[in-house]
Amino acid sequence: MNRPLQIINNFLHDLATGLWAGALINLFLLSTKRSIADTKRLMFLVIIFSLVLVAITGILRLRDYRGQKSLAFKTKLLWLKHLLLAFVFLAGSLWGYVIAFGE
Repeated sequence: MNRPLQIINNFLHDLATGLWAGALINLFLLSTKRSIADTKRLMFLVIIFSLVLVAITGILRLRDYRGQKSLAFKTKLLWLKHLLLAFVFLAGSLWGYVIAFGE
């Protein structure tokens, strides 16, 4: 597999894993017969925890990549991906806050 497709594949793999875990947590919370408001607030805390974990593991990944000789193309793709994800994470977190606490 060529390098750009490998990076996209790795991203989709990680994304699908996170979606699966999030859906499973949601199903569990809904099955406990909590109120919808409590479930929304708890899921917002999961959002914040996830962002902290993404930042910590991203820093560790960056430290690992710095020790390797990286292709310029890979570096450009990773910068583009992270700029896009920063926007998505910020917008998604704000939307999650409005959903959890806006009513």
